[in-house]
Amino acid sequence: MKSTTLVTLVEQQLDSLGYTPQWIAFDFLDEHTLTLQANNFEKDKHTSNEHYRYASFVHFLNQRIELTDEEIERYLFLAENDGNRFMAGAAVVNLLRKPTLTSTQFDRVANKLRQFGDWAEKVIENEKSQKRNRYKI
Repeated sequence: MKSTTLVTLVEQQLDSLGYTPQWIAFDFLDEHTLTLQANNFEKDKHTSNEHYRYASFVHFLNQRIELTDEEIERYLFLAENDGNRFMAGAAVVNLLRKPTLTSTQFDRVANKLRQFGDWAEKVIENEKSQKRNRYKI
């Protein structure tokens, strides 16, 4: 069982970087990485905390070739509930660009991306076009 002090430290680190506990619960972030990020954030006060969350989204995508529907739903949940809509939208664009998404997954991500603003439609159409070109014989 974790000590109250450790739990409080983790909560403080999550809060200082703008994470929610779901990041750890969903395995998008581990306590070691959180501690490293928190230490770096404390050293460099000029960096905004959303940069660390964005890096965690990128790392998550880079660690997986294919994504399950559950992983996509969790990713979208974290992005949708992030306090920085610009960063969250960029993270969802990265997810949309994952070449191994199934058609159903792509449509799900595209529908969520539309909620981030009118700009999303152009990104979605561009990605659809690139997918079509990728699979031409």
